[in-house]
Amino acid sequence: MASAAPTFASRLRRPHPVVARRFALGFDSLPALLQSELAWNPRRARLSLRMATIATLCAGFEAAMHIDSVLGVYIIWILVGTPQAMLSLRKGLAFLGALGATVALAFPLAGMLVEAPWLMLAFIASFVGLTSYLNRLRNLGGLVLIVQVVVLDTCYGAVFDPANFGWASAELFAGAVVAVLTVIVFDQVLWPDPAEAVLIASLAESLGRSAGRIREADRLYFAPTPVSRIVPLTSDLPTRLELLTRATLEGLSPQRRAFLLAAITREARLHNAIDRMIILAVAAVPRELRTELRPEFAQAVAALAQALDELRKSVVPRLQAGDLTAPPAVIALVDPPLAALQARIVAARPDYASRGAAEVANLAAYHQSLRAIASLVERPLQATLGDPDLALPAATPPRPLLPLDYEAVRYSAKVAVATIAGFITGLTAHRADLSSILTTIIVTVMPTYGASLRKMILRLAGVIVGGALTIAAIIVVAPNFTSLPSYLIAIFAVLLVSGYSGLGSGRTAYAGKQIGTTFLLIFIGLGPALRIEEPLWRLWAVALGTLIATVAATVITPEYAHEALAPRLRKILRATLELVPGSAAAADAARMNAELTAITTAQAEMLSVADDAALEGSAARVDPAAMVDAVGTLRRIAYRLGSIDRDRLEVPTPPLAAAARAARRAAEGAVREHLQGWLDHFEGPDYLSSTAAVALTASHSAEELVQQVASFADQIAADGFAQIGEWKIAPRRAILAEIESWQRLSQLLVELDGHLARVPLAAA
Repeated sequence: MASAAPTFASRLRRPHPVVARRFALGFDSLPALLQSELAWNPRRARLSLRMATIATLCAGFEAAMHIDSVLGVYIIWILVGTPQAMLSLRKGLAFLGALGATVALAFPLAGMLVEAPWLMLAFIASFVGLTSYLNRLRNLGGLVLIVQVVVLDTCYGAVFDPANFGWASAELFAGAVVAVLTVIVFDQVLWPDPAEAVLIASLAESLGRSAGRIREADRLYFAPTPVSRIVPLTSDLPTRLELLTRATLEGLSPQRRAFLLAAITREARLHNAIDRMIILAVAAVPRELRTELRPEFAQAVAALAQALDELRKSVVPRLQAGDLTAPPAVIALVDPPLAALQARIVAARPDYASRGAAEVANLAAYHQSLRAIASLVERPLQATLGDPDLALPAATPPRPLLPLDYEAVRYSAKVAVATIAGFITGLTAHRADLSSILTTIIVTVMPTYGASLRKMILRLAGVIVGGALTIAAIIVVAPNFTSLPSYLIAIFAVLLVSGYSGLGSGRTAYAGKQIGTTFLLIFIGLGPALRIEEPLWRLWAVALGTLIATVAATVITPEYAHEALAPRLRKILRATLELVPGSAAAADAARMNAELTAITTAQAEMLSVADDAALEGSAARVDPAAMVDAVGTLRRIAYRLGSIDRDRLEVPTPPLAAAARAARRAAEGAVREHLQGWLDHFEGPDYLSSTAAVALTASHSAEELVQQVASFADQIAADGFAQIGEWKIAPRRAILAEIESWQRLSQLLVELDGHLARVPLAAA
């Protein structure tokens, strides 16, 4: 049986060693980290300039219209700073209509509920829980957050100013109208910013950084003595998944979404492989053997780095065209140096007996990492969008408005409880200025423990920096300048810094975004007349809201990475089983499309969970790198099965002989049994047992599946392909392509066994 997850109280008593090490490395390497994160990047500069320009102009418009609302400009920061699709005029006007109806209902309702506090709390909990659940399922981004902000501010204002809170609600709605219209103009006319283009540019930049990190790993590996401190390594995976969400909301097709998810997965696997290289490079083991092999290692690393540089130069047009194959020149760069390195290692093996086991194991693992990177560079994921591996049926299945999702229910319940705690805290303090507690909570609570812990730390850092900048702006601007341009210049400068740092990697992004949030919540509405206690209360509200959200996420049924992993992995395995030929979904285009779409969604969620697992360390009880590898292999298995199903639907084959039909059914049954075994494992009580996972892998016979596929191929090829000799060209091609897919599936399932066996961390 899997042991119980560690409690939050035990974490407080004994800090987790991996987390503690990350903090130590983070503080020791802070200058290098900031230098790396804030290095000049033209794409980030352009995007941050766009964000700051839109928000500053919106602040100017609201000031010119005398809209006195603390949250007015913050609403536009939600729109430009969260995963939000570009707003069309139709969508924007529809949203404003819905928001206006919500305000019209919330205003009289808040006035009535203020007389019955317990009913007010019940209404807030129900409203926040339902809207958070809807947002979790439909990825509506900042639009739902705006509705929540407006309703919560209306209810909070009704308590402290029941006679005049309607004016505050009207001004907040007016601020939302200005914000939405401003974003529509920029998105559609002045400065469009399609998420797909940003995502592709981000993937290209990642290849360039990977080339530099490989060279850095080589420098560390051959340093005379181990390096004790390195800059903490954090993936850009969350940012890319947010961009994929935005692109999906902007109308990305299922084929294109699956294609870009494949590219994101490859970059994540590449990041993990280079991380492993750096960890091996700084390990405290003898270095004599690696020094002897340095020329061959240096050539191989230089070739891989050059190959990544070449890929970076061509990846944007290739991704735009739907091509993830490696150019022939890249393959020609990589293969000869790796072959020479392999030959040199083989020649050096007789000397291994005089070396320590740790030194030899380190060398072998480092060499294996190089081979893994080469495989990722050379492997053609999909040749074109027309490739069978990515072709989806055109039919779009209907889906329920609010399907039951237990993980989303648990998440929305946490948000509701945290919001109620923040509401009661504000009422207890008798301060209207603490309304920002509610706004902070609804944007801070995250589904998993790792994400909540990361956000808390980074947001508190952002609060400190943003608060310091706000106080400095109050001291400098308010007493000395009384014109609107001076305030707008200060807003633009701070938001430019916030936007640039918020577009960095996961190491600093949340802190950068929080700088702008803190500044807007405190500085806007200040005016020349100094009332310093109000902005200080708002600063305290942001910090308090962050603390409440973190406590709620880590104490109220904390969901660790392994708990978030299991249901998503089960969902993928069930959907993949439905795609095995012979299942009901395999014979229905609409159901096949539904299963492939569900797999793509669950795989994106698994990548996010893997990023959280990396932050939780061994407390996550799963290996994040193995999770990313498993995601990539499961995706390829699902689309291989989908290609077989699609060909059988579109190009029906004439009846096969009895022996060939039996061999085909045997291959189908072997694949189904293989996947069902893993589904049963992850549905059982020992799904976190490394021993059980390894035992299941050992029970799977790779030879059996290979033999089944070979038997099917032999039946088709018998007597010079006499069985299909009279068929038309299209069915002949389809049956031969199916044989090739079964052969590839036999390899992919063995690969899947290796990845899933590594997902549960071995017991200490």
